[in-house]
Amino acid sequence: MEANQNETCPSQYEPIYKQWQNPQSMLAALDAAQAIIEFDVDGNIVDANENFLATTGYQLEEIVGQHHRMFCEPDYADSPEYERFWETLRTGEHLTGVYMRLAKDGSDVWINASYNPIFSDGEIIGVVKFATDVTEQKRRDADYESKVKAIDGAQAVIEFDLTGHIITANQNFLAATGYTLKEIRGKHHRIFCEPAYAKS
Repeated sequence: MEANQNETCPSQYEPIYKQWQNPQSMLAALDAAQAIIEFDVDGNIVDANENFLATTGYQLEEIVGQHHRMFCEPDYADSPEYERFWETLRTGEHLTGVYMRLAKDGSDVWINASYNPIFSDGEIIGVVKFATDVTEQKRRDADYESKVKAIDGAQAVIEFDLTGHIITANQNFLAATGYTLKEIRGKHHRIFCEPAYAKS
């Protein structure tokens, strides 16, 4: 077995390879890079690492024994959707996605997270969540979308493919030209030009 490992692992990577055979090294790497929180099967908090606490603004003693719903908006925490969320985890399925959660000060925290059931002897004994804080990215995206909407509301905008054919146009453009989107979609930009110019 050792010979096979050496054959598939170039010698310069062998120290790294050996280190990663140690589960403690893997856990330490995850702990350094991810916000991690552990729950029992009912969703009660068992433990959390420093990254998670820094992301949410809590101290560990403030959250241990509390339910996961403390990080959720009340309407969502009381919804059938939230109950299904935990039912799915209790069946052994993992869930991944971008989730909005609440920090201690009530502010929104967006996380890209995976919720992973933990098994022992075939039984689910808990759930561990690995997460990355993507709040700033979500804010930038929202700011960009707001700017795009503002431009769309104030300007006549039309979009073409690389050959000059129309993909779409906003209401301002359609109102200014008197066309409907159905009339122009797929047509070439030259429909808006004088014939002599379009042929030049």
